[in-house]
Amino acid sequence: MNLNEFIKISRKEKKLTLIQLSKKADLSYSMLYRIEDGSLTNPHPDIIKKISYALQLNYQDLLYLAGYLHQSPHEMNQAPIEPLPIVNWETFRLLDSYSPPFPQVLPEKTLHKESEEATLGILMPSEHWSPFFKLNDILIFSNNRPLAPNQWVIVKSEKELDIRMVESFKNDYYARSIISNTPSIHQSILITDNHIGTIIGVHYAHK
Repeated sequence: MNLNEFIKISRKEKKLTLIQLSKKADLSYSMLYRIEDGSLTNPHPDIIKKISYALQLNYQDLLYLAGYLHQSPHEMNQAPIEPLPIVNWETFRLLDSYSPPFPQVLPEKTLHKESEEATLGILMPSEHWSPFFKLNDILIFSNNRPLAPNQWVIVKSEKELDIRMVESFKNDYYARSIISNTPSIHQSILITDNHIGTIIGVHYAHK
């Protein structure tokens, strides 16, 4: 099956129009139309990723259908998945790069990697972001998930790292403080080059 056929069938199964999908995926109607009619056969991976989230499809499946992967996800899954390294917040803060591999990282422990998107686990050092994240919670970090409202992200704020919530305002994405008593768009920072990555899951510490 081709990419365009797979997307069209998946969209119709979810009873979405192209207009509804364009809003949900934050993509233009004309872009999606060209993908579905087959005139655009290999859209950029970032576009494919947005479609995969909007339709709740496997991102690797779509990449394979678009010709970006030479192995099918089934073939890739036959290989053992590398464990997810866990580092403390201070080690994470001092990394030169937030993209794997991490040759300078000596993980404190590892977790079973439940998602190919996951790149690191971050051990919370304190109650600073309570009640959202607490001491010894492990944040599952990804540096390649596209931005969307209501995501937890890690950003650089005044040369330090901070955990914030994504919100959209006038077609821009902002990172809002989660520890302010009166959160508002005025206390948010525009997400540009200061975006480090996204928190895609949490392993909560045992109480």
